[in-house]
This record gives sequence, C-alpha cells and structure tokens, in this order.
Amino acid sequence: MDITDEYAYQLASECAFSMELKEFLSGPDAPDVFATEGLWGQLSDSEIMDDLTPIYDALNADDYYMNIFESSQKVGNRFIPVFFYLSGIMDYEEGIERDSFVESLTYNDYQNMVNKKWDGNDPIDLSCTPEQYMEELISVQYDLYVNREQDKTSFGDNDNFNQMMLYLLYSVQPGYDDSDYPDDYFYTSFFAVNDFMYTGVSENGYKMYALPSADSRSIAAEPSLCMGIPSKADDKEGAKAFITYALSYEGQLLCGHDMWGIPVNSKSVQTLMDMCDNDNDAERNAFAQFVNSVSNLYIVDAEVRCACYGPIMALEQGQYDNSDYAPETAGHDIDKNMEYFIQEDY
Repeated sequence: MDITDEYAYQLASECAFSMELKEFLSGPDAPDVFATEGLWGQLSDSEIMDDLTPIYDALNADDYYMNIFESSQKVGNRFIPVFFYLSGIMDYEEGIERDSFVESLTYNDYQNMVNKKWDGNDPIDLSCTPEQYMEELISVQYDLYVNREQDKTSFGDNDNFNQMMLYLLYSVQPGYDDSDYPDDYFYTSFFAVNDFMYTGVSENGYKMYALPSADSRSIAAEPSLCMGIPSKADDKEGAKAFITYALSYEGQLLCGHDMWGIPVNSKSVQTLMDMCDNDNDAERNAFAQFVNSVSNLYIVDAEVRCACYGPIMALEQGQYDNSDYAPETAGHDIDKNMEYFIQEDY
C-alpha cells in the first residue's frame, strides 16, 4: 500500500471539517433536519443527533425495504436512509441464469476468484487506490470495529481486523491502473431504478459479488441520502414530519424520479419500474434478489479514516515487527487515536 502526503493532508482536512460540523450541530444554530450524502458514522452520537427510533418504529413493514433499515440500525438510530445505491462487483459471464447471484465471499474466497476466475486481476484494486481499498473494506464492516452508541472502538484484539490487514498486506497486489479495466467484471454501483432496469441484465447473464469480508457479508447498500435531527433542533416535531414525508410513497416517488438513489419505499420503486420502457421480469426479479439480500450498510467515518492513517502506514512500511501480531499492534494504536475523537467535548 502507498499512502501519500497528499492523502494525509486530505484526511486532516476532512477531520477538521468533521470537528467543526460537530460543533455546529451541537450549537444554537443547528438546523431542524440535517441531511447527509451517505451515512457519516462520526455523527452517530447521542450528544449530537436525536434517536430516530420513533420514526423507525412507525414505518409499515409492507411498504419498505426493512432490511435496509435494519442494516442502518446496526450503527445506531441517529440517521435514517432515504435513498441508497447497490454496490458490489458485477461479473458478466456466459452460461448462467440471468438472475443468478452470489452474495458473499471471505478473503480466501475472493483471492481464489481473483487468481482463478479473473486472471489475477482484482476488480477492487483496479477501481481503487491502495488507500481507498482499505477504506472500502472498513466501510462495509464498520460495526465490527466501531460502536458510537457506547463510544467504543475495537481494532486491537479483533481477529476480523487482523484478517483484513493480513489480506491487504500479503494478498493484494498493487496495480491501480485505469487502462487495465476489464469490460466484463468491475466494481460498481447501481445508482437508480432506471439505471438497473436498463443496464442490469446482459444477454449472457451476470453475478454480483460482495466485497470480501472476515464474516462473509452480503452486498452493501450505500446510502446516497440520510436524514437526522440534531439534538439542539428547535422544531423537532416539524423535523419528524419532514422526514416522514421524505420516506412516504409520494415523497419517494417525486425524488426517486429526479435524483440518483434507489428509494427505500418499495411501493414507489415498483411505480418507477412501471414508468420505464423496459418492462422485463428478469430485471425486476434480479432487482428483488439484490435488494432483499442486503444485510450490510456502507458507513463513512472521517475520524476512523484519520485514526487509521498513521498505524496503517507504519504497518505497511514494516515499522512494527514483521510477525502476524503486527496488525494487532497497529489496531491498538488505532484505538488510541480514536480515543481523542471520542473524548473530545463538543
């Protein structure tokens, strides 16, 4: 892995912005509703954002993709996804059913796929810099390392983290090069209903693989829009009403037609599908398989990224011992770095 000074500057800038944002949301000028592009883990704090359990509990399970909400609740009830992407590795191939789907891979499974199926080319590595590769894997396994409700992280003494780092250090062959990008397999996201309906199915068939993980996770839903209510908001009832409307059939249909993101309201999705010229059951069935398989959410946390920077760079450069215990030592240092952010008083 190669972590550059430019990347370190970017991380420092993002952390500074995150701390300023926390201070703003905890102050007298906090908005009634705070919307984010993605779910920002560093803001899932009881002192910053209200508990949205009443909104979650009031939802009619028949109207929503409840597995998306269940995934978001793994990191607390401070935000609620409004729209999402489907992210994974799409592999177009011959001789399989048009709606075939493989939902999860361990690190060993994935490495075998790279070596035996993709001629040594790693679709994630072809899409990401080494730094981004690490971030992608942490972001889809966030709940294994961070508990914002308890103000606790567990990178050290965590076999999941050890497995991930040993995989990144010894199994991933750096080769980020856009010119090598293949046509028939790639790391991608479906950004909207019509995006899936028009491009999701090929004549030969396809599979979508999840990112590799220690516990064989399914493909991740990546929130494109989340909403929450700051603890210092003035009109919390109005804020609840606004979010409730944003989740309603009407609100989801209006925004789902004009913006990127798949609605969490399943009935509005069916209507959007009906509006597409392509009325093929294969796409509908495949879409249902993809969405229903989701049990994992993509979480972004600028503070975690910044806390990981120094230890991961030291690990990559061999500054720890070269044994299998080196990732564990680096994990403890990440936990120490996170104490600064967690204990900071906003």
